[in-house]
Amino acid sequence: MKEKDIHIFLASSEELSDDRKFINELIGKLQSSYTQRGIRLILDQWENQNPAFKGERTQNEYNSLVRKSDLFVALFHHKAGKYTQEEFEVAYQCCVENKTPQICIYYKALQPKEKEEESLQNFKKRIIKEMEYFTIPPYSHIDTLCLSLVIQIAFLVSGSYDFQNEIRDSQIYYNGIRIADLDKIPFSYNNPEIIDFKKLIAINEKIKEELEKLSAKQAYLLKWEEKYKQLQDEDFLENIQIAKDAIEVIKGNLEKLHIEKDRLNDRIQEQNKCLINVAIEINRCASKASNELLSQATALFESGKCKEAVNLLCSKKIKQNIEQSICDYKQAKEFYEASINTLKTNFNILMLAAKSILANQNDPNRFNKACEARKKAISIAQLYVCPEEYCHLLYKYARFLDKNNRINQAISYYSSTLNHYREILIKNPQRFDIQSGMAKCYNRMGNLYNKLGYLKQAETYYNKSNNLYIDLQNKHLESHFECKLLLIQNNLGVLYYKMGDKEYGQTLIKRQIEKYNRWPQEKKNRYIREIANCWINLGTFYRQDTRKDRQAKRCLEKALECYVQLNALEVGKYESQLADCYYQLGLLFKETNFGKSEDYLLKALEVFLKMKKIKPEIYYPKLARTYESLGNLYFSYYDDTQPVLLQKSIEYYTMALSYDQALERIEQIDFQQNYGPHTAFVGNTYFILGNLYKLDKKYEDSAHSFEQSAETFTRLAAVNKAYNHLLICSYEELAVIYGQIKECWDLSKQYFEYALELAEKHYSNKKELILEKQNAVLSQRAAV
Repeated sequence: MKEKDIHIFLASSEELSDDRKFINELIGKLQSSYTQRGIRLILDQWENQNPAFKGERTQNEYNSLVRKSDLFVALFHHKAGKYTQEEFEVAYQCCVENKTPQICIYYKALQPKEKEEESLQNFKKRIIKEMEYFTIPPYSHIDTLCLSLVIQIAFLVSGSYDFQNEIRDSQIYYNGIRIADLDKIPFSYNNPEIIDFKKLIAINEKIKEELEKLSAKQAYLLKWEEKYKQLQDEDFLENIQIAKDAIEVIKGNLEKLHIEKDRLNDRIQEQNKCLINVAIEINRCASKASNELLSQATALFESGKCKEAVNLLCSKKIKQNIEQSICDYKQAKEFYEASINTLKTNFNILMLAAKSILANQNDPNRFNKACEARKKAISIAQLYVCPEEYCHLLYKYARFLDKNNRINQAISYYSSTLNHYREILIKNPQRFDIQSGMAKCYNRMGNLYNKLGYLKQAETYYNKSNNLYIDLQNKHLESHFECKLLLIQNNLGVLYYKMGDKEYGQTLIKRQIEKYNRWPQEKKNRYIREIANCWINLGTFYRQDTRKDRQAKRCLEKALECYVQLNALEVGKYESQLADCYYQLGLLFKETNFGKSEDYLLKALEVFLKMKKIKPEIYYPKLARTYESLGNLYFSYYDDTQPVLLQKSIEYYTMALSYDQALERIEQIDFQQNYGPHTAFVGNTYFILGNLYKLDKKYEDSAHSFEQSAETFTRLAAVNKAYNHLLICSYEELAVIYGQIKECWDLSKQYFEYALELAEKHYSNKKELILEKQNAVLSQRAAV
């Protein structure tokens, strides 16, 4: 059995050291009982901490213990010490933010002529007036405190104030452990009913008297019986009978006295049980909202004046308060319901505003404005929707950010969704719909980390999703989680392929296809979208292997066939997936058939441009890569006989650059840094354009492009040294252009120096090649 830890932090000054020892002993007694139930009680107090630490650092350590506690207990007597107050403030702030720890404040009763210090008086004022805390009346004996603490610990363990106790001879037992003596607790020993019931002390005296009489009469009877045996005098029989009659009367009196004693004992037991139940209720109120009448009634009860407490709680004043509170509640309820309706209206207005803002294509800041409106709507919804509905709103917003390439923000909202799902599961662990939602979030986070290149994190989240779906499928066969498992296995296949384990990646996806092929037709039709995704991924793997063009073509055409079928059923819904197939087929035919490759890539571009009009930023990445692929295709087939292909290549690479720059700007805002996942694309495209402009003899444009690639790779090299290689290449190209073409010798020398300096640090084997290029440029200068 896994143990659950209950941390109890005890805060007080050293003046209550004896009381602290009693509490320590009490926790020790309770420990054995709770250990059997898998509960471990941990008492944190300064006596138990490392004495090697002194001063502020030690107090910081105590404060960290306060934050992780489940029950914070503060004891006060004459004063409120600086550190005890600080620990209370930490506990209070933590409770406000996290609903834990539970806070209990106890005051030890003052003896006659004793006074509280100003520090404690001020603390009490703050507790009552500012925080409106209800605190239990001061305890005069440690047993009162022990009883209260055991009740609070029992609540922490079970979540209920159903305190199972036993009373034997005025001793209170909990799970067989003696915790308090009722004869030392004021609410019992000062209680008039208990005092009255304790007449059994007088009864015991009467019983003793009767027993003495009985003993005397029995001796008297024995004496006359002996005389009768000896003398056989009939006159003795009268004395014997008188003694016997007296004995019977005494026995009758004793029986009545014992019955009365048992009755009084039962009444005392019953009364003490009632009093303990009141004490439990008072503990339940501890540290909740304060009330003057409640405080007065509690003080009366604790002092033993139960009837006066009852009279106060049943007084005309409290009845008026109750009537007023009912009236206030009805008004508040009406106001609350009206407020909820207003909140719902405002939520709908903000959601409509968010969608309307996105529709305004002329506003360059429309996405950020829409996000602000949507975030505000979610914050309003949190005030009135149920936890499940709130999770759904968080998830939908995370998906919105995800689709629009706000990766960092999307991860944050997926994480928040998961945290709220976990809170629901704590209360109801069997909610499979919540577990399914969590699995979905894990998968989405895996996708995002995969996109960022954090492959190990992606693997972790995919596996979490996979394990949850396996568990759900085993427990809920009718819910068809197989399609989700098919999706996750597909994602894992792609991930392992990227991680270098290509064979295993392909195997995972092949297994899903084989599983799909074994299913009945009705089931195949249901999961055609998921299997199409498998086909396109497997086709992409094969396309990247030049030996498997035929398999790649077959897989991609299978995927295309599936999406054509799906799109016919729901027109327009699967156009993006169709475009993905066109794009992959375009890349497949790049080396073998220019016409087919161009046709497929242009088809993909046409669809992506169409979709961009509906959901602009979602399709930026796809447009960037399609423009880039077309630029690469045209350059691959360019020669002196077809100069138009060079112009087309420059045109499409320029378009790719514009989308990558737009994505980079989004990522810089999202990640709050001067680079993002698309910064590398920007640098590479600038470098390619530099070479293309050089071929086209547009040297100004070429130099500008290489300068931009150098600036981009400089930013990237600051966080990843691997980019120094591309930075050196950019410097070399700039040095050559400024030397051989533009004849700006000083600039050429400067860029060569930059390249040599980097090579010296990172790639010493490149120094010789750089020097050769520099000498060639210098030779040209000498010739000039």
